[in-house]
Amino acid sequence: MPMYEYACDEHGHYETFMPISECNSGICPRCGKVGTRKFSTCHVYMDFTAGFDHSLNTWVDTKAQRERICEEKGLQRYKD
Repeated sequence: MPMYEYACDEHGHYETFMPISECNSGICPRCGKVGTRKFSTCHVYMDFTAGFDHSLNTWVDTKAQRERICEEKGLQRYKD
């Protein structure tokens, strides 16, 4: 089930899971009014491909190289 983001005039930002058929009825959990739907980026996970890794700001040729760089910088990535 997808998650949608809304903004309430009184209470600000909130998120909710709901079916696509109901995405235009995002009710604020605090006041019960319908909020304004916000469009945001979604997270897409892809398997490893060699190339420039923007999160590391460097060129990465192999998974092992990426893992080594992450370890050196103290970063933790999702496992492939």
